Amino acid sequence: MSRPPSPRVATLAVASLALGGDAVAHVEGDPARRAVFVPGALPGERVEAEVDLAARPARGRVLRVVDASASRVEPPCPVAARCGGCDWMHLSVEAQVAAHAELVAGALTRAGLEVPPIVTHAAPATTRFRTRARLAIVARRGHAVVGFRSSRSHDVVGVDTCLVLAPPLDATLPLLRELLAAERGEGEASVALGHDGKPVLDLRWQGELSPGVFAALERGVAEGRWAGAELWTAGTRTPARIGDARVVTAGGDDQPLVAPSAGFTQAQPAMNALLASRAVALLEADGRDVLELFSGSGNLTVVVARVAARVHAIEADAHAAQAARDNLAARGLTARVTCGDAEAAVVP
Repeated sequence: MSRPPSPRVATLAVASLALGGDAVAHVEGDPARRAVFVPGALPGERVEAEVDLAARPARGRVLRVVDASASRVEPPCPVAARCGGCDWMHLSVEAQVAAHAELVAGALTRAGLEVPPIVTHAAPATTRFRTRARLAIVARRGHAVVGFRSSRSHDVVGVDTCLVLAPPLDATLPLLRELLAAERGEGEASVALGHDGKPVLDLRWQGELSPGVFAALERGVAEGRWAGAELWTAGTRTPARIGDARVVTAGGDDQPLVAPSAGFTQAQPAMNALLASRAVALLEADGRDVLELFSGSGNLTVVVARVAARVHAIEADAHAAQAARDNLAARGLTARVTCGDAEAAVVP
């Protein structure tokens, strides 16, 4: 049985950026012009890379930037090159905005749709803005590594501080290291902001957790370090709940929106209101019946319900659907919220 060819070093010409953050490049001199996906490279660059053409799709790892793009910047984070959390930190903010617009235009073109003028909106903050994150944790021998998985790897890159996390969430990194230092195993922790701006925790652990973890979180909630936590261990169908672990963020109407622990919310609330207002403007929902699919916790539902004649929102997650009902009730709004398969919904 023949072995697959080993990765080789080659010079790549970088053509574009792809969804997911990798760059798309081609090996110089390759007549087949096979696409090679390379993290850390930028369009217009020439890079020396270790290339695995046997992979599907072909993958590359940058060894050296031969000709750098004018849009390349020094990442402000010392672990950006190893951590898989921020794919484009080596790209200037202005170029990131333009790249997002190009990706949207490309998606519309591939779908056979006409590309309208694309208006971009730069975020008001590029650091300390994320109000939710999913962290990877490995604990053994009295030490816990808390951070993010390396790009296309299960390896966990430990971080002492994260430049993109809102300060209350950044403060959870040492708390989690201390909380799980005596445990053995690994898991994932979703952190977000809850009531009164305090962090909430959804911990999914592969294995058992010692009683000390539960006791420490109970003290943390009582002392105000956490708003609440939900802990899942292997084989459990319902979590252990401590305090109130619901996420509280700004909804599309800029009012408080409640979501389940680890439920999806927009990561930057300041951009969420802009997203919602644009969606409603495009919808032209005034006085009309609206069917909203994949409605989540009602982020857009609470905006559409103010202007539409009737709204029917469909969401598969029962906890998110109930949160949507609660968010509507808190605003004195009405809409029909169904827990079901949005893909199976038939538009009248």
